[in-house]
Amino acid sequence: MYTLEHFVPDDREDSDNELHRKIRKEIQEPPNTADDKASTKEEIIANLKKINKLKKAPEEDGLTSEILIRAF
Repeated sequence: MYTLEHFVPDDREDSDNELHRKIRKEIQEPPNTADDKASTKEEIIANLKKINKLKKAPEEDGLTSEILIRAF
């Protein structure tokens, strides 16, 4: 069984690898292009409902579709 620490590990810059450093740098300033509009709550719900609930294997982040649906 997974613990909360698995899904939300400590976010420490001193343990970042090259990919993590790149991601930190990229998220400092959000993109601002014409097609970058905010999603509405309704759009998020509609997309969550499309997730295959039968897919049991978690993605790389450890989250299953069931966790995402229940959390939202």
